[in-house]
Amino acid sequence: MHRNYSLIVLSLLLLLAAELRIYHLDYKSLSIDETIGAYYAKEPVPRIFIMTINDVHPPLFYLVHHAWIQVFGETESALRSISILFALVSLIVLYKVTQRLFSSSVALFSVLLLAISPWHIWVSQNARSNSMLLFLVLLSTYCFIRLLQTPSQRWFIFYGIVTLAALLTHYFAFMIWTSQIIFVAATSAALRKSEARWWQTQFAIGLGYSIWLPFMISQFLTKTRPMYKTFSIRFIETLFNYLNPYAAVASTTLFVIGVVMMIGLTGYGFYRTRRLHFNNAVMKPKDIAQNGNSYLALGFILVFFANIFMAFYFDLSRTLPILLHHLLINAPTIYASSVKPYHLEQLHSLRTSFLLAAFLNAIGLIGQHILSRRRFARIDLSADARQPSYFHFFTVIMIAPLLLAGLFSLKSPYLLLRNMVILLPFYTMILAFALMQLKVIPRMVIASSICLLAMISYAHFERWYCKDDWRSVAQTLKNNLGSNEVVLLDHLFAKKPLYYYGIESHRPLRRSELPEFLHELKGDLWILRSYQNDWCVVDSIQKYLMPDGEWSFQGSTNPDDLFPIEGHLKLYHFRFKTNASFPIPSVVSSSQAQSFYSPTHSDGNSAAAVRIITPKIKRN
Repeated sequence: MHRNYSLIVLSLLLLLAAELRIYHLDYKSLSIDETIGAYYAKEPVPRIFIMTINDVHPPLFYLVHHAWIQVFGETESALRSISILFALVSLIVLYKVTQRLFSSSVALFSVLLLAISPWHIWVSQNARSNSMLLFLVLLSTYCFIRLLQTPSQRWFIFYGIVTLAALLTHYFAFMIWTSQIIFVAATSAALRKSEARWWQTQFAIGLGYSIWLPFMISQFLTKTRPMYKTFSIRFIETLFNYLNPYAAVASTTLFVIGVVMMIGLTGYGFYRTRRLHFNNAVMKPKDIAQNGNSYLALGFILVFFANIFMAFYFDLSRTLPILLHHLLINAPTIYASSVKPYHLEQLHSLRTSFLLAAFLNAIGLIGQHILSRRRFARIDLSADARQPSYFHFFTVIMIAPLLLAGLFSLKSPYLLLRNMVILLPFYTMILAFALMQLKVIPRMVIASSICLLAMISYAHFERWYCKDDWRSVAQTLKNNLGSNEVVLLDHLFAKKPLYYYGIESHRPLRRSELPEFLHELKGDLWILRSYQNDWCVVDSIQKYLMPDGEWSFQGSTNPDDLFPIEGHLKLYHFRFKTNASFPIPSVVSSSQAQSFYSPTHSDGNSAAAVRIITPKIKRN
């Protein structure tokens, strides 16, 4: 009866979560990241791999998304619905994880808190990999707990497969994987001598990831920007606010009440978890099966020589034309003047990346050999008084990702709030456990207060989590563009959302390129200002052209924006001045001038003419 009751409540919570996530699913415009992901996902599978090499993410989500849009199409709702699916399945896995650690009652409270979380709703309505990552992280955690408590062979296999899938979905999965290894290796004298199958599984995961390892290294070497996110009081405060259901509450009084209540619950939850232990953990060390050692050793040897072969075979004179051909198939993919900074640097780094990957494979082979020679003594964990507690587990799983992300941000900006969403389900477990430790009346009062704060938060949800309104920008251009009029961007990535919504635009220009560009201009000029950077020419165009209109559109309030845009997008319209003569330097040759500003089009059309296409993405 109790089981049926839990299933009924869980089903109702899933319906509530689905309603909150489906509502206004297509209300907001697609963001730059969403349109870039959709552009990758719609390509054939071989091109997805090649294009992802020049991205900053692994390819698995793009491959899954590719299969999804083949069935459901490329509309805004279809693109985002895959994230809703992963979000709902994540709630089921969260229930199983929390039930395994605590109880069914705590599990239901945990599902409720995640179901009403504005941050999780925002992730669920985003056509990006974060929702899939959250699902795989939770599933990996469930398998991890199962193999701790009942270390049968199947749970090691499930854990290895799911963890590898998470690593191939998003690089932030490394933070959780590393946290699990730290917990096993360093939190208890007993678990430091855990059975060899655990370490064998880790080597198997590393071996499986070797197929993508060289390209990950290449991305890490070349896709680097100065660190713009660091640990600060402001960052920790924003992260804490996003973790809680009252994230978008506008009232200062209610916000303070929520902060006090959540800090109290979190502290109380951590305090009570120190008395709970993995009492059922029976990881009894033993020798690894020799056939497993042989397969791992053979795998590392084959991958090592494969990487060495690729490093010496990779000759840019032979492979560069092939790769660039795939990158240049569609007009919006790449532009003549942006090949070098955006692609060539990474292609040049692949030889070094293959060599570094081979070096890591050699280390893996040596480590696996040492593991195979080691004899593990049998240890009865039930007799060990220093078993790891839940406090150790939750501390490591929530603190280690933050520290690791901050460390890697010294090279590239990994410390992003949208990546830290993987901490959200563990935080809801702590809150749910703390609630269940209270007496009935205080428990119901606090739980009701949390739900009330969440409902109030929804009233400000659209403003709190708003996105750049590319849809309105494109519609304004469609309604006003004339023949031979050009849309000039101030940032390269802005081309993707405009292309999705039916507008083909010109690549960004530097100020020094502006005179040559105007020399070939045959109609009015539109300039879209989305980011403030050195390529923007709005402030220098008025000495050549006459302002004839200005539009402002809603910008993103996402704190992860790389470049603040003052909360809005700007669209400017310029006409030629009457009898104007502006100083245009002599153009040496038409082909040279063309190389300055013309993107490469597969249909051969001039870049000076704006071509309005249908909103659906199509390949030429």
